[in-house]
Amino acid sequence: MATESAAIQSALSISTKGNFKWHGKFEDLQEFINEQLQTQTKWSSPGGNSKLFENEAVKIRWYANTSSLTIKGIDCEQLKDKLRAIARTESDEDNAISLIDKNNLDIGIHNEVERSIIIEGEDFSARTLNSSSQVIDLSTQPNQSLICSELIEKIKDLKLDFNIKISALTQEVSSIQNKRKAYANESLLHENRELKDENKSLLQKVANLSFIVSDLNTKLKESENEKQSLVTVLKLVNLDQSTHDQNSHGTWKT
Repeated sequence: MATESAAIQSALSISTKGNFKWHGKFEDLQEFINEQLQTQTKWSSPGGNSKLFENEAVKIRWYANTSSLTIKGIDCEQLKDKLRAIARTESDEDNAISLIDKNNLDIGIHNEVERSIIIEGEDFSARTLNSSSQVIDLSTQPNQSLICSELIEKIKDLKLDFNIKISALTQEVSSIQNKRKAYANESLLHENRELKDENKSLLQKVANLSFIVSDLNTKLKESENEKQSLVTVLKLVNLDQSTHDQNSHGTWKT
């Protein structure tokens, strides 16, 4: 166990800025993460010499070319605390030396360019070309290449996070639109039901009015019939009275 712990400590390091690195093999890293998370992890290869493990709690990415190990997610601090207790502290001495060498090289280039200004002809061109070649050599330093690779991978991570957030926002907007459509449909259905109820009520009122009109027409006909009957009775009474008067008048003459 002590040998295994020493091997892990040798492979896992942390800088003074808190950045982790894994200097061993990917298979050993996967086994180590399995032990820390107490689960069997499945990693993907999204590109850029990187390996990625991601679940709902943590997102771990390892860059094979730079040995950089990044940890993100809602439970990342718990895992980082475990790794801090195991990892060896990485010395910044090499970085400091590289920075000093770079500054000295920049100063040398600057002095060389100044001296070349006072030289004419071919010597001027030669010294200027020599200075330019030194600048090119500076841009191709291994540290610069590693930094560029890390920046590219970080940009890819940011792009991935951005796409995830855009996807989440798109889903949220779609959900809001669906809710609005559902609310609009429910409102239309409610208005439709109210209109149907009002229409039904109006039809009932029209039917009631039709019954009333029919009843009035019936009563009107009955009144007309009664009127005709009364007229007939009056005519008969008048006729009878006229006949009676004529008979009475004829008897008086005799």
